[in-house]
Amino acid sequence: MNQGRFISRNARYFPDRRAIIFEDEVTTFRELDLRSNRLANALLGLGLHKGDRVAFQMSNRPAIVELEVALYKAGLVRVPLNARLSPAEVVDVIDNSAPRVFIVGDSHADTVLSLAGRLAGVEHFIGAGRKVPGWQDYETLLAASADTQVDVEMQADDLAVLHYTSGSTGKLKAAMQT
Repeated sequence: MNQGRFISRNARYFPDRRAIIFEDEVTTFRELDLRSNRLANALLGLGLHKGDRVAFQMSNRPAIVELEVALYKAGLVRVPLNARLSPAEVVDVIDNSAPRVFIVGDSHADTVLSLAGRLAGVEHFIGAGRKVPGWQDYETLLAASADTQVDVEMQADDLAVLHYTSGSTGKLKAAMQT
């Protein structure tokens, strides 16, 4: 079962109901469905395939929800980086998870820019919130992508998320979620 189907179902039955409320901004289920479709199509358009990893680091904002839904729809593995990680921890997580795409919020852009040379496996950097020279822009990617449904079939044991936790040793380790 693809978890992205739940948002698509809600968009079909409750299109104008609120899906996300963030500060003064309201996103309906229809808007969330269409934006997550656009993002899923954009990521697949970059050459990603089911099982590829997409890392992101940003402060709380609605893009996190649409990103999660888009990754489920496209069958991509979500690698959320805690907003408070040190630069060394960011490098460790990126090295360990091997994402092809790294989506970065504006409050983390300067740190990630300074680390970019140490993140060799990342093929695409996407700036979410602020335009960063040499990076793709999140909103531009969405605007250029189709809002048609993407629905990759997922199996119960397919990897969906890599959560990084320090556990008892202090060194971040991946906890896999299907």
